[in-house]
Amino acid sequence: MGKIVAAFEGKSAEAAMTDDLVLRFLKSQAAPVPGSPGHPAGRRPFLTVSRQAGAGGRSVAQAVVRALEKEGEELWRGWQLFDQELCRLVAKEPRLRVSLASLLDEEYRSPLADLVTQLVARVTPQEIVLHRVFQTIRSVARGGKAVIVGRAGCLVTKDLPCGVHVRIVAPFEFRVGRIAERRGLSLAGAEDWAASQDLARRRLFSNRFHKDIENPCLYDAVFNSANVSPEEIAAQIVPLLKGRRSRVDAEPQEAL
Repeated sequence: MGKIVAAFEGKSAEAAMTDDLVLRFLKSQAAPVPGSPGHPAGRRPFLTVSRQAGAGGRSVAQAVVRALEKEGEELWRGWQLFDQELCRLVAKEPRLRVSLASLLDEEYRSPLADLVTQLVARVTPQEIVLHRVFQTIRSVARGGKAVIVGRAGCLVTKDLPCGVHVRIVAPFEFRVGRIAERRGLSLAGAEDWAASQDLARRRLFSNRFHKDIENPCLYDAVFNSANVSPEEIAAQIVPLLKGRRSRVDAEPQEAL
């Protein structure tokens, strides 16, 4: 995790206050946990949130962080959300030529389209950028106390025992209405944006991992945000995190 922290320390004076919060979080997680020999890196709880476009995955992630802050035990307080924050971490890498906008939009191009983009825009090959994204996700997850939104987090961290993986879905019409309102788009524009985002995420799972993003067996739970509020979903996720931690604590430890 040290390389990630070092890259993040290069932020400008105009960087958002959240950058400082994320940096302090990464530094704290990189150090051993005092008095917690049973929770070395790789055996600390974390959450990944997969979501359909416009289903409100970030809202759920924020609700989980708020809910955990109410818990009494230190292990459940001070969690950090990694969504846009994760993109900024990667975009600040000096050896990568990649735009923050492309990372935020979760663009995923075919090999031919990526080659053309490299030649025209002189950007880093997509596979190298993805590799760095996945490295960052694993480092954050191993540190624990992180809520990771998107970027195939459930697959990148599937071998880490303390992770809970959820997916947030909703009917297409519900998602389109939400996108149109929040992004200031027409309904037609919102439909196009949702369709392109869903397609890019499906392609990432299929082409990179040979998995179907809609397969419920990839997740510990799937929630319909059209019928359940972010707070209600968070109230069900917190016990899942605690239960996973208790189960892992009872198992023999292996090097991760």
